[in-house]
Formats: sequence, C-alpha cells, structure tokens
Amino acid sequence: MKWLAAVIGMIVVLDATGATVVGQDAPRSRLPASQFLPDATAFGEDWVDSEISSTFTSYTLTDAFVDAAAAAYGGPAGTRIVLAAMVVTTERVATRTAWEEATLVFEEFSYRLSSDTGYVEGTVSRPPAGCQEGKRVEGSDSSSPGFAAGVTLCATDADVILLAFASGEVDGLRGAAASDRAIELALAARAGAVDGDEPAATPVPDA
Repeated sequence: MKWLAAVIGMIVVLDATGATVVGQDAPRSRLPASQFLPDATAFGEDWVDSEISSTFTSYTLTDAFVDAAAAAYGGPAGTRIVLAAMVVTTERVATRTAWEEATLVFEEFSYRLSSDTGYVEGTVSRPPAGCQEGKRVEGSDSSSPGFAAGVTLCATDADVILLAFASGEVDGLRGAAASDRAIELALAARAGAVDGDEPAATPVPDA
C-alpha cells in the first residue's frame, strides 16, 4: 500500500523534529477514517499535534479498504504515538483480506523495535477494550535508546482497523500496554464525540 510509506515516514519526521503529522479523510469514505483520530488532548494535557497533513485517497488503497488516515502525536519527555485508522469495505469477502493487509502494516512498525526485552506477542486472546481482534508486540524503540515501545493492531466492531505505535510512557504505561492504551483512549474519544453534542460526520457512499 502506497500510503504505508507516508505513515512510516511520520515517525521519521517526529523523531527528527518533534513535529506532528495529521491524516485527513478521503472523500470516498462512507465513514471517514479521520474520525477515529482524536485530538492530542485525548492522550493528556501535555500532548501536542499540528496541522502538517498527509492525505490518503482511495487510489492508494487496495479494494479491501475505502479510506485510511494517520496522525502522529508528541508527548512529555519525548514520548510519541502514531495512530492509523483503516476503514474496511462492506464486502464480506474482503474482511479477512483487510486484516491480513493491516497485519503487514503492523509488521512494518514492528521492525522499529529491538527485541532485547525478550518479549514478543502476536495475536492476543484479550485485545484492548473496544477491539474484537488484536495483535501486539513490544520491545525497545530502535531510534530512541532507553525507550520502551509497543505496537497494537485492533479490529473494531465498526468496520475499522486501528493501529497504534507508542514509544515511551502513555498514561503511566509502557511497551505494548502503552500502545493498547493509545487504542483505548482513541476509541473512548470517538465514543465521547458520538455521544456528545458534536455533529456526526456525514457518511459518503462508496463509489
């Protein structure tokens, strides 16, 4: 997937400059992927984002997805989160294909981790809250010595697959627990927006 290179590139930008990249929704989405990318405040008062953007349109995706977006966030003491959302097509036959392709994204992020902690875990029996299926891995962030990092992949019940990369401490947690928590906070922020007074996004039918 072409957009994968852009998502991975967000980490490089964040490592080098501390800047944040925010994905924007593609016009074809029946449910914009960007609706699952919260403001930085969802992760805590000291987290920041910016308006540097990268758009993922339908031609960058396979037929298993109708939209994708990603955002990067910077937190206290060099902590970082990259969150990606991929909206799965309504075609039932593509559901498993979508998970397999999202797993490739998960593996790309996993390559950033060194395994000196000796802990690696794949498909999990107890995924983060709000996830129907999940994968996670943790180790040390190869680009930030001394930082524990984790990657979590989550299939929600809303036909959306979320991926979180977390380096450093998130809500007092590290490693895979931190990336799990990033997923949970993002889903909680989305649920709050839906239940609150904020207008709901207008779905756009698939082409």
